[in-house]
Amino acid sequence: MSTSLRDLMAEESSLYRDVISCSPNAVVGIDLDGYLLFWNPAAERIFGWTSAEVVGSRLPFVPEGQWAEFEASIARVEAGETLVGVERIRRHRDGHDLHVRLSAAPFRDASGRVVGSLAFLEDITPQVDTVSHLLASERRFRQMFMSAAVGISVTEVDGRYREANPAFCRLLGYREEELRGRNFQSITYPEDLEETVLYHRRLIAGEIRSYVLEKRYVRKDGSLMWCRISVTLVRGPDDEPDYLVAVTEDVTKRREAEASLRRLNLELEQRISERTAELERINEELEAFTYSVSHDLRAPLRAIDGWAQAVIEDYEKVLDEPGRRMLQRQRAASQRLGCLIDDLLRLSRVTRQSLQRQSVDASKLAMRVWQEVAGNLDTRVSAVPQIGELPKCDADPELLEHVFSNLLSNAAKFSQHQPEPRIEIGSIRDQKDGPAYFVRDNGAGFDARYADKLFQPFQRLHSDREFLGTGVGLAIVQRVIHRHGGRIWAESEVGRGATFFFTIPPDATASP
Repeated sequence: MSTSLRDLMAEESSLYRDVISCSPNAVVGIDLDGYLLFWNPAAERIFGWTSAEVVGSRLPFVPEGQWAEFEASIARVEAGETLVGVERIRRHRDGHDLHVRLSAAPFRDASGRVVGSLAFLEDITPQVDTVSHLLASERRFRQMFMSAAVGISVTEVDGRYREANPAFCRLLGYREEELRGRNFQSITYPEDLEETVLYHRRLIAGEIRSYVLEKRYVRKDGSLMWCRISVTLVRGPDDEPDYLVAVTEDVTKRREAEASLRRLNLELEQRISERTAELERINEELEAFTYSVSHDLRAPLRAIDGWAQAVIEDYEKVLDEPGRRMLQRQRAASQRLGCLIDDLLRLSRVTRQSLQRQSVDASKLAMRVWQEVAGNLDTRVSAVPQIGELPKCDADPELLEHVFSNLLSNAAKFSQHQPEPRIEIGSIRDQKDGPAYFVRDNGAGFDARYADKLFQPFQRLHSDREFLGTGVGLAIVQRVIHRHGGRIWAESEVGRGATFFFTIPPDATASP
C-alpha cells in the first residue's frame, strides 16, 4: 500500500473517531459476547458511566430482565441484520430506567466476518413520558366525558355532531350514532335558531371565545327541553377553527318554576292593586267619618256643655247643691268626650300623615315642648325637667313633637302628688338600633306586668279619680315611633315612678 493511501486511511479513521465523539447520541461498540469495545462522550452523558468504567466490561445499562431481548438482538446482528429505530428500556447509573431508540449494524473484521455490533442509542425518555401523560390525560378525559352528569357534545365547525356523551344522549332521547348524522341546527327549536346561529357565527369569526345561552331543544319524541349551553371553540395548531365543545344542562324545571313565579307575581300585583284600591276607598270613608266626628259631633257636645253652664249661671239661686253637681258632672263628661275625640283625631292623623324626615335637634325640641306643656299644667306641678345629652335624630319633627308632648305630659301628671316631683330627659347609647331616648319621672308608676297594655288605645292602669286621661296618648306615641322604624318600651314599679324609652334608627325605613 502506498504512503499516500495509508495516510488517507489514517485520516479517515480519525474522521470517524471525531464524528463518533461529537455525536449527540450514544455510540457504543459491542462484541458478540456483550462486552463493550468503546463508549463515546454522549453515552457517558446519557447513561452516567465514564468510558474508563465500562469499556472491557459486560454491558452495565441492560436491566436484568432485558438480557434475553438483548441476546436476541445480538443474534440478529451476528446474522448480518441491521436494526433501525427499535425502542428498548435501558438503565441509568443511578438505577432509573431510560427509554431509548436503538439502531445497530454488524461490525466486521478485515475478512468480512461479523465480530460485533455498532449501536446508536437516542434517549427518548422525555418524549415517551410526554406521550404517556397525554395518553393518561386522554383516558381521564374520556372517563369524565362518559361519566359526566351533564351533557357534553363535540361538533364540527359546521355544527355536525362528532361525539356525544351518554348524558347528552339521554337528555335528547337519541343514540350517539343517530346524533352523528345530525347537526345542532336540526334539533334546535325554530324560535331559538336565529339567536343560536348568530352566536355560532361570532364564535367561528373570532369575535368571541365562548358563549353561554339558554335555548330550547326538540327531543326525539318531539317534546321541548329548556337547556343552558356553554360553548367553546377549539382551534388547531394553525389557529384555524377545529371543533366546538358544548356543555348542556337541563333547566326545564327551573324555567317552568320561573314562569310559575311570574304568574304568581302578576296575580299578587293584581291582588295588591285591588287591595290598595280597597284601602284607598276605606281611607276616604275614614276621612269622611273623621270630618263628621270633627264637625258634627263637636257641635252637640259644645251645645250640651254650653247649656249646662248657662243653667248654672242663670239659675244659680234656684238650683240646690246636688243639682249644681249634676250639671258640673254633665259638663265634665262632655268635655272629657271632647278630649277623647281630639285624641282619636290625632291618632288618625298620625296614621295617615306622610313622614317628612329631617335632622332634628332633640334637646331643643324637648325643651320647647316642655315649655308648651308647662303652660297648660296645674300651677301645683312644680317639676322642672333635667335634660341630658340628646343626640340628633333623623325624624319628622312634627310627629316627634307628639312623642315628647305625650310623654312629658304624662310624667308631669303622674308625679304631681309627689312632695318633690322630678322629671328627667336623657339618652342611652347601648341599643342595637342606635341611641335610645328616655323620659323618667318619680311619680305613681305602674305594675310592669301590664306594660304592654299601656300602648293599646283606651287601655289605662289608673282610674279617672286618680288621674284623668283618655288612654289614647301612648297609642299615638307608639304609632309615631313604629312609623320611624323604632321601638318603645317602659320600665316601672308601683309608687316608684316610670321610665319610657324609645329609639329612632337613623337608617330605618318608615313603616306604614
